[in-house]
Amino acid sequence: MATTLFHLTYQVARELKATVEGDATGGAVGSLTDANYLLNLYPDSYFLRGSIWILRDAGGAGAAPEGEHRIVTGFTKSTGVVAVSPNFSVAPAVGDHYALANELYPLSQIVSYINDVLGEIFVPYINVTLVTAAAQTEYTLPAAIQNLEGLEVWLQTYTSDTDDNRYHQISGWRVEETALGTAKTLVLDHQYQTGSILKLVYYLPHPVLYVVGDKLHEFIEPKRVVLEAAYRLLLARKAKFGDSDPDINQLVQELQGRAERAKWQNPNRRNRVKLASLGIMDGEL
Repeated sequence: MATTLFHLTYQVARELKATVEGDATGGAVGSLTDANYLLNLYPDSYFLRGSIWILRDAGGAGAAPEGEHRIVTGFTKSTGVVAVSPNFSVAPAVGDHYALANELYPLSQIVSYINDVLGEIFVPYINVTLVTAAAQTEYTLPAAIQNLEGLEVWLQTYTSDTDDNRYHQISGWRVEETALGTAKTLVLDHQYQTGSILKLVYYLPHPVLYVVGDKLHEFIEPKRVVLEAAYRLLLARKAKFGDSDPDINQLVQELQGRAERAKWQNPNRRNRVKLASLGIMDGEL
């Protein structure tokens, strides 16, 4: 199953030990009720401006509102009712499993830090719009290809079957730029057979995740993003409130170590840096 922004935000909050979980005893489109775990356990408005995630549909079929998160707009301790905005797509049912956090780490802040981390991780893209032409060695690169670090050029060697292209990575190419802001030109050292696709593999920072269903690129291990975002959030809290809380200091150290291990265990799986102007030698990894 794909990892979405929903999963990432919940996992970050959980790593920060900011969540409590339970099962709904009822609900409406604008609220969730837990008359067991939440009743008289927390003060009125304790979760105000916090976040709620519906983690599992009680029926086990993944039905809504599973996978939805909302901002908490009110909490009543005498009834265990958590009010939300905007409304859930459907009312939470008895047994729906949820997670709840107060405003210590607002949802918008969690999303912002997740995207900060993603902006430093490059993911691969493929472009197959260029096709070799007779008596031609120069081709205008697609506008999307701005970052040339790690650029790879592959030549289609079999053109008779769309499912069997037999791409071969080629050497002997360079990229030229006539003026800043203009399209770059891919210059090949050889003229290749007409009608072969030039597959370009390039890397860009992970796109920003905006909405709950936006997916994390499968190229990236979720734990790397979650732990780094949680660590940075905790550092921001520590900078704001100081070093007086020993529990926070301990959690900072723990998350720092785990985030570093996750980064080294799940590196950005990009080819080592190559000078795109010199091309890529055949057989080079």
